[in-house]
Amino acid sequence: MNTLAFLKVTSFTWIGSIGAEHFYGKLQVEKPEETVELEHKMSAKMAKYMNKKDGTESFCRYKAGDMTNRFDTEEEVIMFGLMYFKTRFPKGILIQGDNCSRSAMYPVIYAPEELQLWMNKANKLVKEWNDIDGYDGSQSKRAEQIDNEWYKMIKPYLS
Repeated sequence: MNTLAFLKVTSFTWIGSIGAEHFYGKLQVEKPEETVELEHKMSAKMAKYMNKKDGTESFCRYKAGDMTNRFDTEEEVIMFGLMYFKTRFPKGILIQGDNCSRSAMYPVIYAPEELQLWMNKANKLVKEWNDIDGYDGSQSKRAEQIDNEWYKMIKPYLS
């Protein structure tokens, strides 16, 4: 089934929250409409660390094999999100961002090969323009044209 989904990665580390160190992932699928909070099994090492960090060592609140939505890195979230998505929707498109991120500005994690190549080139170009003088800067008309083309490419995945 052709579908479009967005992988939203969040972390309190990005806002400077003291003690924050984990990343979280939410997969928002357009068709069929569903939202999946990514989880994985805790390793023995992670369970031991979380018990120590949370002050629960004496009664071992966390155990190896317990499910958790905490990931150590952004890359780990992306890897788990991609594995889940490819298993369920091998012909879909997975974009990093939330479900209002319908722009070439957001990276494509997974798509049919030719489409992914084009979308990644568009993403790189628009990001370069954004880094120079902002998305609404001197290249705004060109960025808008790329966004329009980008949207045409994903349209079959929306209906």
